Amino acid sequence: MSVSSPVSPPGSLTLANSATASPVTLTPWEDSAGDEKRCWICFVEEGEDRNPGAAVQPPSVWVRPCKCKNSLKYTHEDCLLRWISEKQHQLPPPLSSGFSGAQPVRCPACAHPYQLIEDTDGVLNVLAWLDKAIGTVVPYVSLGTVSLAVYVVATTYGAYAVMTMCGADVGETLLSDNNWGWRTWVGLPTIPLSLVCSRLTAADAALPLLPFLILGNDHIRLGFPPSPALTVCILPWARLLYNAVWERVTPLFDRFFDPPPRYGALSGPPASARTSFFATARQYWRILVSGRDDEGRRLRAAGEEDEEDDGAGNGRDRDDEVPRRDGQRLVLGSLFLPAAAQISGTLLVSLPFLRARLPADTFHRNIVCGAILVVAKDIAAVVYRAHRRRQKRSRRVLDYRGD
Repeated sequence: MSVSSPVSPPGSLTLANSATASPVTLTPWEDSAGDEKRCWICFVEEGEDRNPGAAVQPPSVWVRPCKCKNSLKYTHEDCLLRWISEKQHQLPPPLSSGFSGAQPVRCPACAHPYQLIEDTDGVLNVLAWLDKAIGTVVPYVSLGTVSLAVYVVATTYGAYAVMTMCGADVGETLLSDNNWGWRTWVGLPTIPLSLVCSRLTAADAALPLLPFLILGNDHIRLGFPPSPALTVCILPWARLLYNAVWERVTPLFDRFFDPPPRYGALSGPPASARTSFFATARQYWRILVSGRDDEGRRLRAAGEEDEEDDGAGNGRDRDDEVPRRDGQRLVLGSLFLPAAAQISGTLLVSLPFLRARLPADTFHRNIVCGAILVVAKDIAAVVYRAHRRRQKRSRRVLDYRGD
């Protein structure tokens, strides 16, 4: 006999002690008077019909599967087997549990695991072992299949980029059977990856060396215009130089397209403050070299946080910036660059006054047009920010004039 909490376990008996007036509980595995058989699953006692009205009653095989006693001591074998099957379906399959793949089910009252025996079937054991082996291999096969699919798609896009940038004739020569080596199998899938990484500063350390590792020294030829292989090797370094220059020039573009107001939002500078064009040019050159404005403050570099607005429209506000690029726009914009360069090259070469000024071969013409598109996109972003700031400074609060 043990004193329990007010909440009794299932199947326990609570008695009242007249001397102490405290509840006394019999745990399920303690003996009590009587040894009646009552199934705790279907609640049918021994001698009762399990299916009233049926001409033939199912056989009642009573078992004692756990440590429980009292009303939880006995149960019908078929009821318990159904209950165990339902519980096993609800449990996740274990990593290793024999050929049957079923976890042991415990009694909900005494936590004793139910012991089951079954006939040994060699064919079933072999098939169960095969099923378990297949279940172990399937994740790796799925990962390999997805990786192969990504590799095939990346290789196909790489071949498309080569054909687009180099033209049909040169592209077919580069992708002929005689030129398919390990460098081709490795280089083509890296083309879409390199285009996407070129939009990220995290790849600045690896991109300049990647073309040399893939192309090798056999295809690099010095001269002017440079060979396509040399051009591809130069592009990452040109990108680093462009980013460094653009970071220094961006504040000047911001001041040019949207000079910060110093004399109020509505009034312009006085006549004495207006300077000539050459004085303004000298001022911008001094700012470009020093990296600081007239007050000695460091200019905001591209990508840095803007200063908070002072309430009068004189500062920079985060709402004026171009919305941050999400992953989808970044990937699609990178992968669309070869096609955009080819389209713009075709359009520009159709103009008579530009036909003689653009490179004659398709590859270098598309490279030049792609660079022009990148610069135009960055300038458009600066103009967008400037117009956003102007629009925000033009905000006014209307007076209430009644309904």
